[in-house]
Amino acid sequence: MHAYLHRYRDRPVTLRAYTRELERLILWSVVVRQKPLSSLLVEDCEAYKDFLRAPIASFTGPKRPRTSGRWRPFAPDGLSDDSQAYAVRVIRAAFAWLVEVRYLAGNPWSAVHEPATVIRESAVQVHRALPADLWMRVRRLLDERCTAPILPVPTEPGEAEVRLSKQARARAEQDAAPQWRAARAAILLMGDSGLRRVEAALAMREDLRPSNVRSESSTSARRQSGEGPLADESTRVRPRAVWTLTIVGKRRKQRTVPVSGATLDALRAHWADRNRIFDS
Repeated sequence: MHAYLHRYRDRPVTLRAYTRELERLILWSVVVRQKPLSSLLVEDCEAYKDFLRAPIASFTGPKRPRTSGRWRPFAPDGLSDDSQAYAVRVIRAAFAWLVEVRYLAGNPWSAVHEPATVIRESAVQVHRALPADLWMRVRRLLDERCTAPILPVPTEPGEAEVRLSKQARARAEQDAAPQWRAARAAILLMGDSGLRRVEAALAMREDLRPSNVRSESSTSARRQSGEGPLADESTRVRPRAVWTLTIVGKRRKQRTVPVSGATLDALRAHWADRNRIFDS
């Protein structure tokens, strides 16, 4: 099993999930059926599928650290139908590999059907998005934190003592500004493109590039800025290149997402704090 799991060493999320499912099976096989994995038959596999639906009390417990003596392989509520089907698929694939490398003569899990599940409708998770007004408040707060105050310079000897506390507070805010600029860049990037935290952390500069598409200001936007429909070409807002980021996300799927101008400005400010040139 270690040899099988070693194939996923470069995919930590998958490795963790597969390890969990196979570890559960090994514990059940040794403790409940009292036989090694290599001796499991079809009826044993069917019994384990039923076990996944209702684990015995000695296998369930609240979440504990893996090194704790009170750790249990299953939560008190057991597994959902989808999780049971996932476990069967993972185990079947592992046994198929054991057959492929000649460790087993046959795969008993090939005769076991997955638990019946319902394919649920994929609804847009609007409830997970911030309301527009709250998002604007977050952005304003980030901008305020990122702008370091100018330290007051005393002009008279007596003013130095009066402004000492203000200078200390301003200096602390000045020192924290680079960290806030890094947070702003990450938050705007995730807000623009819907990236997960892991995806944002693993994003690379070389995967961020301008596309061939250019954004154009709409007629309504020109009117709001004071331009009429017959405004001179020299006064029009010039098209701006649309930037995109290519990332590899969940299930190793590659996708390309847009990045706004505000996010690019935040990234440039963060790179300047690191003494790096963003547009090199």
